[in-house]
Amino acid sequence: MKKWSLVLLLAFAAFPVFSEEVTAFYVLNNTGFTIKSVFLCPADTENWGPAVFNGYIYNGQNTRINLAPPVQSGSYHIRLVDIDGDRYSKFGVEVKDFETVEITIGEFDF
Repeated sequence: MKKWSLVLLLAFAAFPVFSEEVTAFYVLNNTGFTIKSVFLCPADTENWGPAVFNGYIYNGQNTRINLAPPVQSGSYHIRLVDIDGDRYSKFGVEVKDFETVEITIGEFDF
């Protein structure tokens, strides 16, 4: 029995563990202002790249952000830009498929 347990353990260990793909997540805007853009970048960089969302997210609104192509779940930085050009950044956020990230006035970039 111990031999079979060892064989099964080794068989499962041979398969790599893959992160879950994130195809969409939600942004809850509690900044007090209307957001016009959302940016996302891996936590180990600050290369924001193009916006993952362009449109309006009104204060108090929870909006779905679709990601194409999908990204791997993990730690990301999220930046929102409001209609006045002010930025709100949240660093080291665990982004998971279809989960909500709340952004508040506390994330305002001074």
